[in-house]
Amino acid sequence: MFCRGDLYRDWNLMLTRLKKSFYDLLFFASFLSFLLLFNSTVTYAGSAGSTGAAFLELGIGARAAGRGFADCAWADDVYGVYFNPAGIATLKRQELGFTHNTMFLDLDYNTLGFVYPFEDQGAIALNALYVDLGSVERREIAAGGGPTGILGNANGWDFALSGTYARTVTEFLDLGMTLKFINESLDDYSASAVAVDLGAKWRPPVPGFTVGVSLSNIGTRLKFVSEREELPITLRTGLGYRSPGGRWGVAGDLIYTKNQDLDGAIGGEVWVWPEHLAFRAGANSTADIANGFTIGAGFKWSDLTFDYAFIPFGDMATRISFRSRISSELQESACTGARNEDKQKLQSQLPQ
Repeated sequence: MFCRGDLYRDWNLMLTRLKKSFYDLLFFASFLSFLLLFNSTVTYAGSAGSTGAAFLELGIGARAAGRGFADCAWADDVYGVYFNPAGIATLKRQELGFTHNTMFLDLDYNTLGFVYPFEDQGAIALNALYVDLGSVERREIAAGGGPTGILGNANGWDFALSGTYARTVTEFLDLGMTLKFINESLDDYSASAVAVDLGAKWRPPVPGFTVGVSLSNIGTRLKFVSEREELPITLRTGLGYRSPGGRWGVAGDLIYTKNQDLDGAIGGEVWVWPEHLAFRAGANSTADIANGFTIGAGFKWSDLTFDYAFIPFGDMATRISFRSRISSELQESACTGARNEDKQKLQSQLPQ
């Protein structure tokens, strides 16, 4: 039976929801404007030329790699903090992840991460990234310019340790921040820096869509002896869509790194065996990273997930990721409960 009071109540609830979403959109737009302005300021204030700590541009996680590294709008696993610190805000279970990358010239690139979600206070994540640059012969050079003998081997590595905090601040908006320590070492010399990443995710009142923005590597300069290098400050914006039930999804990112051209990434995934087997593909225009198409796959069984990606990088590269959920799913949070209570109060005030 048609009830005029029910129609009026549903209409007011929808208007209230749209109003909240609009305010969140204004905040998100303001946040994006701030990041754009800040990025422009630091870009033009710095000197032209290449930046240091290039390993921070490589991306982490085989899941995102298989989708062309288009992950700013999603970023919803233990590796997502690299693309958008706000991505972990809605996670309901603890995650432990490890990634191993085999790259050109026997270069190894490994990451280890852990996410811990709180019941009603967001989530924290810890991530460690280590790149083994291998070793090269160290030779003595004669006055004439030619080598005279081998003095041993010179080793090199890159390392970054980061901590992230993210939380849902409104029904439609998530915010996150990462603080990280960066170190590069070559033979007897090393350089260190400290940096911050900022991120936000907006979920419009349209099922399946998410919008993300992040600004990464805002920090101090690296100093090798007397040479100083700036960090690769990177601005990302992304749009993603997942079908009802998450059977398939597509996402795209725009990426600008200081002193480089504007790049794009696009990718998607489809679960051909729901909750167990997924295939992924993507494309990335970044000059030095995944220049072209990428492909990948994921296999999930119970709480364990294995991801694989193949990336065109020099002599080609493969990336393997492992993720494990190690806790039961969180129940309804106090924040969610409060929102539901507000909704009930609103309903009780409307005419029947």
